[in-house]
Amino acid sequence: MFNVAQLASTLDREGEEPIYRQLIRHIRAQIDSGSLPSGARLPASRELADSLGISRISVVNAYAELRSEGYLSAHAGRGTFVAREASNEQRAERPQIHSIRDQSSSSDRSLRDLMRMARQPGVIYFGQGAPPVEMLPVQYLRDAMNTVFERDGTRALGYEAPEGYGPLRNAVRDYVSALGIRCTTRDILITGGTQQGLDLVIQALLSEGETLVTEDPTYLGMLDIARTRRLNIVGIPIDQDGIRLDILEAFIAERQPRLIYVMPSFQNPTGVVMPLHRRRQLINLAMQYGVTILEDGVYHEFRYEGVHTFRHCARSTSTGSSSTPARSRRCCCRGSGSGTSSATASIISGFYA
Repeated sequence: MFNVAQLASTLDREGEEPIYRQLIRHIRAQIDSGSLPSGARLPASRELADSLGISRISVVNAYAELRSEGYLSAHAGRGTFVAREASNEQRAERPQIHSIRDQSSSSDRSLRDLMRMARQPGVIYFGQGAPPVEMLPVQYLRDAMNTVFERDGTRALGYEAPEGYGPLRNAVRDYVSALGIRCTTRDILITGGTQQGLDLVIQALLSEGETLVTEDPTYLGMLDIARTRRLNIVGIPIDQDGIRLDILEAFIAERQPRLIYVMPSFQNPTGVVMPLHRRRQLINLAMQYGVTILEDGVYHEFRYEGVHTFRHCARSTSTGSSSTPARSRRCCCRGSGSGTSSATASIISGFYA
């Protein structure tokens, strides 16, 4: 039977450990010890939150994480239960953390083969992350270019400031701010594309021989960058909700990496969308251990319908936090060679060091 009184007596509401993490630790311990047997029913999230005098979201997040670990199972209309199929031995068999630095040579060859096939007539290639060129507003682009040349003449062909064209940075600032991310123009950098933006962040935050933590599998372009920069790449397995936070936390506690690279929206190559509760947990985990999150948000608007309501990993990070998100995105014209990165001004300044 679930012991609410015991749990209430152990919660440290003034401590640094988040309440939901304390709930996870306590419930996990009860299951491992046998105090909560397989099939035992847990209180509803609202009921437990009221009994403990805490926010319901803390209980919801704890239950969700324990489900992803295999400790709990949820049944619509019935409630949340200790998973019947789970055992200590099964839960101990977690996916292995491993280096993925040397795994991409065959993937590189496969990608090159796909790119060659994509150029053949009649082939529809789904790997470019861009709309068909026939859908692009060519006339508007032509008018814009003519306007610029009429206004600036040959100056339009010269070099721009290293951080990018000022009015464009202002427009990007407004767009990023509309997503709920605190941002100023000083936090925006115009790049030559997604690859350059990611590479600049890596250069600014990591040195040769340091560890980059990624999802496994992850974007092949990031693996290329990391190999070029001679980084150790460690892949954390993902499930249906994204990166496995239990495995990630164990690795962070042991190895103290400085940077985590994630694609929470339509992850490349799996297409997984990280739900809100796990994004919050990832943010809290990064803040707890002082790890920077590099969020690749290039695909966050790719959906068939509706409005994307999930927060970015940058959104809830308070000023001065040890978790300093950076984001990278690109434009719809895949041949235009432009993209943006947003980060704190201190990171942006490191791009020029």
